[in-house]
Amino acid sequence: MQRHLTLVFGSALMACVATIALSFTKAEASGCVANVQPVREVVPVPATTDIANFVNTRSPDAKRQVFQLAPNATYRVNALIVLREGDALRGAVPSGTPRMVGPATDPDPTTKLTNGTALESLIALRGDNAITWLDLSGADYKGRAGGGSAIAAGSGNDNTLIQFNRIHHNGATGITNARGHILDNEIDNNTTESAALGVIAAGVKGIYEYEAGCNYVHDNVGHGLWGDVLMKDTSVGSFNVHDNVLLNNGRAGVRHESNECSGAEFIAVGNTIQNNGWESVRGGVSIHDACDDPRSYVANNIFGGNADNLAVRVTDSGRSDRPDTKNVTVENNTMNRNTVKLGTGVSASADNIIVRNNN
Repeated sequence: MQRHLTLVFGSALMACVATIALSFTKAEASGCVANVQPVREVVPVPATTDIANFVNTRSPDAKRQVFQLAPNATYRVNALIVLREGDALRGAVPSGTPRMVGPATDPDPTTKLTNGTALESLIALRGDNAITWLDLSGADYKGRAGGGSAIAAGSGNDNTLIQFNRIHHNGATGITNARGHILDNEIDNNTTESAALGVIAAGVKGIYEYEAGCNYVHDNVGHGLWGDVLMKDTSVGSFNVHDNVLLNNGRAGVRHESNECSGAEFIAVGNTIQNNGWESVRGGVSIHDACDDPRSYVANNIFGGNADNLAVRVTDSGRSDRPDTKNVTVENNTMNRNTVKLGTGVSASADNIIVRNNN
């Protein structure tokens, strides 16, 4: 994990982070609070077990189980693990308090799942699943939609929880078709296959509104967190990006697109978004072909060091099959000499773009 990174924090934020860190006494006590998960039957999974076979071939009637994996163990995944509705997959929960990077959590799970047979994904969700305290890596991108991701989350739901994991070095994306709540994870160094760029490359990519909070998202070759053009309304309420640290991602730290004005909404509040855009300049936050109702909202973030000094880039492709970009507010951000840029065809007055009180 990369830990020697320079962050430009305001003094008020640093004081807040220090206070929070001192108040934590347990590993589960982080900057983000997960939804309460339902009671499940706990099923131990020994370290020598074929994990996919164990999960996939149990009794047809068995569901809503927690598969509790062993500490300090590496499980080779030889077939796609398909969780049933209500199931959870959990690594060993360490004692003590996890490290914090600014407002984000940097967990160190000791239970690892690695790709054993060139799989395109390691885990597939099927409902209100939970995945916690796992190190997930090695999904293989073969050019197919949704492939190359550690977690294929499209058949999850709005109660899905992905928390306290490290998700890294996957062929295309750490999590694809993201659902529900993605909290307190380290998501780094994804997109090991360059063919995924411009298609699916990201730390996390979703077409549903999802919450991403208190994640340490860094050194992904594509976007850090991506809400794609087909993003749909959910009970989560918005593509809600808050209290993350997004550093050194190759494209945008956060990318938002939406092809229906009445569809998904976008909120980015309280994040540190720095040094992104080294592969392709997209801004710390990229808002593209989105006319959210009521609006896209970017506030109280800390920018700095993004390529071409772009904190927020608001653009429109001009395509007839996509909406005109409009209804964006960017306010009360700490810019550290970064700027807001409106692309060709985007007008502050005509498209209701409000930029104010940034310093």
